[in-house]
Amino acid sequence: MQIIPIGARETNLMYIIVGPQNELVFVDPVEPMKIEKEAEQFLATSETKIAVLTTHHHEDHSAGNAKIKRMHLTADIYAGSSQSYATHICKDGDVISIGALRIECMHIPCHTQDSFAYTVYDTTSKESAAVFVGGTLFYLGCGIFFEGTAEMMHSALKKISSLPSDTVVYYGHEYKESNMQFRRVLIPDPEDLCSSERIFLTVGEEKKHNFYMNTSLVEKRKEFSGKSPTEIIHTLRQMKNAYNSQK
Repeated sequence: MQIIPIGARETNLMYIIVGPQNELVFVDPVEPMKIEKEAEQFLATSETKIAVLTTHHHEDHSAGNAKIKRMHLTADIYAGSSQSYATHICKDGDVISIGALRIECMHIPCHTQDSFAYTVYDTTSKESAAVFVGGTLFYLGCGIFFEGTAEMMHSALKKISSLPSDTVVYYGHEYKESNMQFRRVLIPDPEDLCSSERIFLTVGEEKKHNFYMNTSLVEKRKEFSGKSPTEIIHTLRQMKNAYNSQK
């Protein structure tokens, strides 16, 4: 299985997944012509229908779906609601089979009510799975609670945490530097990531170093004294929103 990240707009990340039998899956293809150009060599040999995975309905993730459908009439578009031009509405626990690819759908409402994470496995290989998390989880960060609460984000992150630790996380935006800067306000950089130029972490690394997922990293600070994990997540997100507004 090959995963090709493609930058879009200012910070967005969309993806091409190429399966072992030339299966083609697009994730959040908000710039259809750009992703088509990157996929040209695979489109010429793929014998399966194109599938699109939509992580949530926000325009900067779903707006390309209508054009993809016009370009590929048989394309299957998976999403959590009809707001994303979906041909298939996903439910929590659904499994999508595309050739040798197995895709597990995880409903993680909070950032939006229709937010989904998609965990993709190559059934012909023992290589690590990949999970596409949209606007819910970022590199050592998490998304804004546009349509949910801290309790819902806590639940969403716990569901992602339940995946195998070696699962590679593919984010909907590239916010690494911004999140690292905010993290330094509260705690030092993790030594094992200091010199890393990677922009994708594993589930295990996120569970260890992301204080939204591992609130014990900050619970001894006075701002969080006596607070539950959910309350810490709420306070952290408020602090991050304020930090962003000052930049």
